[in-house]
Amino acid sequence: PGGSGGLGRLPRWPDDSSHVLDAEECLSCWLERCDADGKINGKAFKLAFFSHSWETHSVDMAKAKPESATPGYKAKALAARSREHPECVYYYF
Repeated sequence: PGGSGGLGRLPRWPDDSSHVLDAEECLSCWLERCDADGKINGKAFKLAFFSHSWETHSVDMAKAKPESATPGYKAKALAARSREHPECVYYYF
């Protein structure tokens, strides 16, 4: 399997290696199984990058907020985004 699942945070390598997927392998498997529209069971494949270091980025350091300022914030936000768009299967890196 893979994904953050019940971790409540982003997976950490190597401790959470069972929750980490290889992006190239994941996409290859998707392409082997998808229909002509690139979907499986009506869902599209989405691969998205999110910064692991910053919750809020700004050139003004007084406004910048490092990820550690709110533990678990980013993992919860990514999970919420996936729930808000059930027509897609999200893979984050």
